[in-house]
Amino acid sequence: MVVVGKSSIFLGWAASRGIETPLDLSHRADGRYMKGKEDISAGEDILRIPLSACITADTCESLAERLAYE
Repeated sequence: MVVVGKSSIFLGWAASRGIETPLDLSHRADGRYMKGKEDISAGEDILRIPLSACITADTCESLAERLAYE
């Protein structure tokens, strides 16, 4: 699959932060969706995200400020 435009920016951003998934980003007329590259068994991880890629804060107020910034 060849991904161009905003999708490739998103996928590059995700990969640079260590986010891993066995899913591919696909397109159709009504939007984007994720499609499995291979069979996925029950209980298998479909998304691995390191804590360093997450938006975190010590308080709800701090988290709200960080999310507003994003």
